[in-house]
Amino acid sequence: DQIIGSELEYDKNKDSIGRIAAEMVEDRQWIFIGMGSTCFYFAKALMKKRDINIVTNNIYVAALMSGKRDVNTRVIGGNVVPGTMGLSGEGFLDYLDNLCISKAFICVSGINMKNGLMVDTQAEYNIYHKIKEISNEVVILADSKKFGRQGLIKIDPVTKASAIITDGQIPDDYKAYLFQMGVKTFFSYDIKESNIREIENE
Repeated sequence: DQIIGSELEYDKNKDSIGRIAAEMVEDRQWIFIGMGSTCFYFAKALMKKRDINIVTNNIYVAALMSGKRDVNTRVIGGNVVPGTMGLSGEGFLDYLDNLCISKAFICVSGINMKNGLMVDTQAEYNIYHKIKEISNEVVILADSKKFGRQGLIKIDPVTKASAIITDGQIPDDYKAYLFQMGVKTFFSYDIKESNIREIENE
């Protein structure tokens, strides 16, 4: 989930995904927000919330939350991972060892039926598996362009995700695939904010 340069163009689908994800965050929860532009849209949607705790390695998310006094934001430092809006490194991974995260929200580079969830860098691979160890739930944020795309490194089968949030433009065969695999999936076109928690608990 990469960007080019310092400007982030508006994306309606990612914005909708972010708003759905924000409705899954409860008061006083500790959440992790990962690298990538879709995670940034998620953070934007969180701006209307109060009394939440954020751990992030996303540079854009850190800058966004720096002006919000009613949200506790903890930024984990490290080396910049080119093209990902994020930080990583050995110190970053060591810092995560003793943390306990309720929900982690992660972007991926691609999802396909052969390889499942994929990323493009070793840093993202390392972060994903560390976050999975310390989180009660891992939610994948992926717009429809990620489905069928080939990433470089496999990180997990789709069934390992606690949920996937996407938009309604994913191909029909992938909709069927996620259903057949039993993956809890939220589509932006047919979910209203008021009933997300009800559906999530089914």
